[in-house]
Amino acid sequence: MLFVHKRRAYSLLYVYMASEVQSTIQTLSEVLATMAPFAGGSIPADDTQEYSDWVRWVGQKQEEFARRGFWRRCLTREELTLTAGYTTLLPARFHKPNGLYMLIVDGVDWNEDGNEDGQYVFVEMINDPDDTNFARWQMRFQNSVTAGTSAILWYFSNPPKPELATDKLLLPGDMVAYASIQEYFRTTGSEGSEDKVEQMAENRFLEYISMEVIPDKKELLTHKQNVVRVDRLAKARSYYTSRTNRNYQN
Repeated sequence: MLFVHKRRAYSLLYVYMASEVQSTIQTLSEVLATMAPFAGGSIPADDTQEYSDWVRWVGQKQEEFARRGFWRRCLTREELTLTAGYTTLLPARFHKPNGLYMLIVDGVDWNEDGNEDGQYVFVEMINDPDDTNFARWQMRFQNSVTAGTSAILWYFSNPPKPELATDKLLLPGDMVAYASIQEYFRTTGSEGSEDKVEQMAENRFLEYISMEVIPDKKELLTHKQNVVRVDRLAKARSYYTSRTNRNYQN
């Protein structure tokens, strides 16, 4: 492995930041290539433990960012048949207690407070070690569910972990790369600024998550191509403009 002096590592970091902004880092190999200049100069051979560590860090960091935010790119739709009774297992990729977005049954979102069916959904993890589904997430219903009830589930899923060099990451690759570099510095004790790359990863997280636009529930509930949007600002202006004695003052 090539030795990278701390000061040189800093300069490389800033130079690479400037040029990387214009690029798209999507695949595992591209993420590893982003890490390489600050982690010895080259990607380790793919048959080494060091390479396996790099890949593991990438998967772990992507999962951490997925847990921390609500990403539109992780919003997943699945159709399922609810289990009769009070509980139904959630998909294996369901990975956080606040990850349920909608549960649509006959056009009604059971995950919405005060829904017209009077149903309430509580997400819980099965913590009985003797249960065959131990450590799986499930939904618990306030009212018993009839056998054969079909539902459309929208939830924020855990992104697949990349394994092959050509596998794509679901979350931004540069953000994941800098977080993985931090893990490299932390675990190996190598020369470099752990705090700096942590801040770079965090800055990218805040920037990217601020640009995520989660679709309105009404759009997913209606399943229409042309959704009628209500201009609430215009509606409010119309109300206050036409209100009787709107300029009256005591």
